[in-house]
Amino acid sequence: MTQNNQEIIRLAKILADPLRFQALNLIKKGRDEDCETPVNPEHPTSLCPTDLSHKMGIKKTKLDYHLKVMVDNHIISKYVHGIHTYYAPNLQGLKPLENWIVNFK
Repeated sequence: MTQNNQEIIRLAKILADPLRFQALNLIKKGRDEDCETPVNPEHPTSLCPTDLSHKMGIKKTKLDYHLKVMVDNHIISKYVHGIHTYYAPNLQGLKPLENWIVNFK
């Protein structure tokens, strides 16, 4: 099995978790009028875990684990501004999976 295939399988397994999949979709959509935390001026569409946990209806402590897995695997990026942490999609981290899907024949 090639290195690229192993990377695709690893990403697919991470995103197969329903909470991670839901969190990534919400992070991809970005901020909306329901977000209560201040906007990160450097990354205005990024989401804070507090807003994300409210949208998902789960405790922040449960969400933190899933966010860490996605950060550690370069699926999302983490930004700190003041006392808040924000998350945004990392499109480069998803590139192997995207390329595989686009070239699927």
